[in-house]
Amino acid sequence: MISVRTQTFDPEIISLTGINPLDYKIIALKSSQHFRAGFQDLAKKNHYCRFSWT
Repeated sequence: MISVRTQTFDPEIISLTGINPLDYKIIALKSSQHFRAGFQDLAKKNHYCRFSWT
């Protein structure tokens, strides 16, 4: 959880919390498109979901 809105640009932010992203089959991010460059080498496949509060 964070108090300031930000985007996840690369897996290093996950590693800084003590979690190795390579240990997981699925990683879920709430990010528009900023994650692509940083995670493209890790991902076999990307799934995109749309959500609306209205």
